[in-house]
Parts: sequence; C-alpha cells; structure tokens
Amino acid sequence: MIGCRKKSYVAALQWKIIAAIAAMNITLKPEFEQFIQAQLAAGRHTTLDDLVGEALALLVQREQRLAELQHKIAIGTEQVRNGQVTDGEAVFAQLQEKLDRMTQSNS
Repeated sequence: MIGCRKKSYVAALQWKIIAAIAAMNITLKPEFEQFIQAQLAAGRHTTLDDLVGEALALLVQREQRLAELQHKIAIGTEQVRNGQVTDGEAVFAQLQEKLDRMTQSNS
C-alpha cells in the first residue's frame, strides 16, 4: 500500500512540475544557460525538453529519497523513545567478529 501511495505521489508531483513549467517563462542564471548549451552541444541531450525532463526526474528522485530518510528518522526516533535501542559498541563488536570469520574462511 505504501509503495502505491508513493508512486501516485511521485506521479502527481511530476505532473505539477510539468504543468508549472509549461505555464511559465523561466529566466536562468548565465552559468545554467552555459551548462545547458554545453550539454546540448555535446549531444548528451537531443532537445531542451529531454534535458529539463531528466533534471526534473532527478529532482523528483531527490525529493523521494529525502522523504524516505525523514520517514526512517521518524521510525528511529520512535524506537529510541520506546527503548528499542542497541548499544553501538556491541553492534561494532558483532560486525568485527563477523568480518574476522569471513576473513578466516577466505584464507
């Protein structure tokens, strides 16, 4: 269910961005204009639409990742409040033991 909501949120966000861009004129900083021209000249993108589309897709991915991290932080914070924590030194000791076993088995 969460994956379904996430996909529809992303689709809605993409459409909002596309609609906003279609309805506005954008003034870019000179360095962005130069970057865009260089990308088009290098053949990395065949059209400005392709370039902007990829830029927006990356922005959507970044926003998704940020939302996922915020969700994980909220879960971790709740776990701490509920006393569901593990001592960090114990975790590192377990990881070191596992690494030592893996190293010995590969020798």
